[in-house]
Amino acid sequence: TIFFFNLSVVNTTSIANCMSSIEVLNGSNYKKWRQNLDIVLGILDLDLALREERPKLPAVDSSHEVKAKYDKWERANHMCLMVMRRTMSEAIRGGVPKSENASQFLEFVKEKFLESEKAETGTLMTSLTNMHYNGNGNVREHIMKM
Repeated sequence: TIFFFNLSVVNTTSIANCMSSIEVLNGSNYKKWRQNLDIVLGILDLDLALREERPKLPAVDSSHEVKAKYDKWERANHMCLMVMRRTMSEAIRGGVPKSENASQFLEFVKEKFLESEKAETGTLMTSLTNMHYNGNGNVREHIMKM
């Protein structure tokens, strides 16, 4: 079930409930973490910082609309960073370069997991190519091990 919230009536409990649906990023669950993160940030209307570039700092004489758009982006960026950092294990968080831009921070996380995914793929391919049927048991069991 997907819920949409009006941020003016969102309370701490509903935010906590959404946050609890994001499994802590621990090294082996990047895709699921990212999917849940995107859903929660979208539901809470905080994904603006991931969808749009940072707007230019408004001039003193800028319209209220321009200033409001900038403030909304800044808040979304800050909240995205807090949610992402809160839903990562300490070991993962320590291995990701610091950034004050949510989109850039998320890109750093993605790069970290692409590297480990490639290494894991290499290990699995080596294991697969070195497996040999030893004649014990049936072929189906051997294939299932693969």
